[in-house]
Amino acid sequence: MLTREPTDYNMPLTIGSGITVGGGVNITSIAPPQIIQSGLLINLQTAPTSGSTWPSQTGSNNTTIVSPGNVAYVSQYGGGLRISTKNTAYFDTGVTAATLANTFTISMTVAFNQTQTYWATWWGSDSYTANQGYLGYQSGALTFTFGSPTGGTTFTHSTIGANIANVNVWDFTISGTTANYFLNGVWKGVGVIGNPSSIGTANLYFASRHVNSGGGFTDTATGVYYSMRVYNRALSNVEVSTNYTTLKSIHGLP
Repeated sequence: MLTREPTDYNMPLTIGSGITVGGGVNITSIAPPQIIQSGLLINLQTAPTSGSTWPSQTGSNNTTIVSPGNVAYVSQYGGGLRISTKNTAYFDTGVTAATLANTFTISMTVAFNQTQTYWATWWGSDSYTANQGYLGYQSGALTFTFGSPTGGTTFTHSTIGANIANVNVWDFTISGTTANYFLNGVWKGVGVIGNPSSIGTANLYFASRHVNSGGGFTDTATGVYYSMRVYNRALSNVEVSTNYTTLKSIHGLP
């Protein structure tokens, strides 16, 4: 509790930093929290209420909403975009697998539709059988696999450890042959990518992968997408945790 002597009422009182009381109130604005910027290619943080483009708040790439008529805006948690029906819409970042090379981070704040988890691709830069690019897909209610589909070993996490219908922050870091997986800022495991040399040139999608024959999309992951990020480097464990704390504040997550 702040107190002052009776004779001091004409003197300004400073509380903390940025707020001055006395002869009026002067409040210095405090910048909102920001996620880590180093290496950030795309930051889809504020979902649009209409249109076919999700503007990147920071970074250099906007994202195309493919089939926007099948995507609905929701206002919860600062706003998100809902894909309700499988294989009707997805998000094309325009960033190629070649741009990502062998070192990058995928981060997403999503509430997935629990009833449509089988062969649901959360993100992908190519098809599963094209022997190039990277994928992150859920093959069952409790199984998630990500890495390179080039015939080498991918990282399979058989117990996801969260209710995917809740709003969660997922992070996946690739650095050469090392693949790490994080849930809500907490490291969950590491795997080895056997052969990441065949990168390909296809664009990175959120909520979909490319079809095996190329030229289309399939195996979309239905749900509400609140924010998505792409880095051209692998974030450290501390950076992932820092971003999660910031995203909790931005989206008002519990």
